[in-house]
Amino acid sequence: NGNYSHAEGSGTTASSYYSHAEGASTTASGTASHAEGASTTASGTTSHAEGNNTIASGLASHSEGSGTKASSSNQHVQGRYNIEDTENKYAHIVGNGTDDKARVNIHTVAWDGKGWFKGDVYVGGTSQDNGKKLLSTADIYFDTDGNLCVTIGGVTKKFAPIG
Repeated sequence: NGNYSHAEGSGTTASSYYSHAEGASTTASGTASHAEGASTTASGTTSHAEGNNTIASGLASHSEGSGTKASSSNQHVQGRYNIEDTENKYAHIVGNGTDDKARVNIHTVAWDGKGWFKGDVYVGGTSQDNGKKLLSTADIYFDTDGNLCVTIGGVTKKFAPIG
C-alpha cells in the first residue's frame, strides 16, 4: 500500500500516496484518490470512483453509478455505461447504456457551457408530468432546403433565410 493510504474490505488496494480504497475489489492508484463500492478504479490524481465497476482516470475526475468512465480532467460522470470522453470535451456526462458494448449518453454539458439532452427538455413543475415541454428536435429543425421549420400545436411553419 502507498504511504499514508488506507484500504478496507475484500480485495481492495490503495497503492498511491494518500489514497483510500474500500468495499470489494476496489483500487485507488492515483495520488490522493478514493475508490469505493465494488470493482471501482480511481487511477487519476485526486480522482473518485464509486458504485459498481466505475473508472475515474482523469485528473480530479469523479465517476459514479454503474459502468461509468470519467477519463478527462475535472470531469463528472454519473448514471450507467456512458460514452467515454477522452478528449476533455465534456465537464458533465449522464450515461444510460446497458453494458460495455452498448454505451449511451443522455445528457452532456461541454466546457463551453453548451448542454445537450437526448430527449425532450421540460421546465417548471416538479417533473415532466407537470412541467412545460420546450421545443424538441421534432418541433424545430432545418429542412434540406435550409428553411427553419417550427411546429407548434400541430401546425408547422417554415422560415426561409434572407439573402
